[in-house]
Amino acid sequence: MVEESMPSVQELKGVMYLDPSWFDIINIPDEKNKGLPIKSWISFKPFCQKGHHGFMSHLGKKYPPESTNTDEFQVQSYGPHHLTVTFNNTNEMRFVGTKDVFASIHHSNVTHMDISKGGIGVSLGKEGKKSVFRIWECSTGIIRRELDGHCGYGYSVRLFPSGIVIITSGGDMVLNIWSAETGKSHRTLKGHTAGVNDTAIVGIGKNVVSVSNDSTIRLWNCGSGLCLDVISKIDDVPIICEINDYIFNCNSHNLKERKEGEHDTENKLLVVGCEKGLIVGVNIFDRAVVFQNKIDSGIKDIKFNGENGILVGCENGSLHKYSLNSLNGEMSLQLERVWLDSESSIESLLVVSDGVFVGRRDGSCIWYSENHDVGIKRISLVGADADPIYSLAKDDQYIYTGARDGKIRKYLLSHIFKS
Repeated sequence: MVEESMPSVQELKGVMYLDPSWFDIINIPDEKNKGLPIKSWISFKPFCQKGHHGFMSHLGKKYPPESTNTDEFQVQSYGPHHLTVTFNNTNEMRFVGTKDVFASIHHSNVTHMDISKGGIGVSLGKEGKKSVFRIWECSTGIIRRELDGHCGYGYSVRLFPSGIVIITSGGDMVLNIWSAETGKSHRTLKGHTAGVNDTAIVGIGKNVVSVSNDSTIRLWNCGSGLCLDVISKIDDVPIICEINDYIFNCNSHNLKERKEGEHDTENKLLVVGCEKGLIVGVNIFDRAVVFQNKIDSGIKDIKFNGENGILVGCENGSLHKYSLNSLNGEMSLQLERVWLDSESSIESLLVVSDGVFVGRRDGSCIWYSENHDVGIKRISLVGADADPIYSLAKDDQYIYTGARDGKIRKYLLSHIFKS
């Protein structure tokens, strides 16, 4: 196992924040804005330092916004859906407003969300002391179905590649497989001895993998509901998992024949992020742990980034980028970069274009570019007012965020990345 410390390449910068009401204000017709000019706050919080605060003034639609109270903030470009600002002529942030807000799907805590290509969303929220899984239309936010079957809190929800089947998990130690068309559960998978934190779908979805508070990783057959194998038991609590295709060149020590009911597990790499900072890589077909790394922070989310990249979001606010390497038959993770510009815990990650959106506990949702040479390096999705961004999803046109306030916000990709 590799014990990891912060490398010298870490970026100790900071985060810029904008009053979430800014885009509501500037899109009100001038004749209805009786109190012009209207001021909205803006701030820059350096990492582990005192913040800098100022105001942006909206003078009317015919006039450019102005920074008041301080000359530290300078407007670089603006429009009805974006505002680009620099702090001390160096740190640049492009702020983007919402296209739509769905406020009636959940009451609070949208902790998990997934979107189908067919225009259907599924999400996990909270109402009082109860967790609620709901299916809704991406275009309107109209609720289509409610998935009622778990006892206690729900922990995760995912759509199968078909877009018409859903898998959920919860604190009741089971996984449920549902029809998105009817909202009925067709299979309950039992075998874990503690809450099931997350799932990952293998190939087209004949098999799934689950991770649990019982420290096990299990492989299931969706048709029969049987647990095919305990893939691994690890020395930490697995919180999150992802599967990707990977051609293994490393030596295998646990090569087995495919079990009855097992499908598409060859050349599948599972990565697992754990409560105490352990990162585990598993060759699903061989049931072999192929690498382990340790971060000095709990892991909140983990995502594949291309064929050989992995991104890890941590409770201490750091974002780690790794590459997968194979040398002399042994597989390992090579740390390439660490972003560390906020102490706020990372709650969710979403890989988009040549970068990654990072949702944090402080309500910020920022896109970090991996292209060091061209374009803007930071884009902030404005809307949540200090409410943690627990979940992120996307389709061909929109980015969706789920927050503690229960709202699901939509951002148009053409507004986000428009030059």
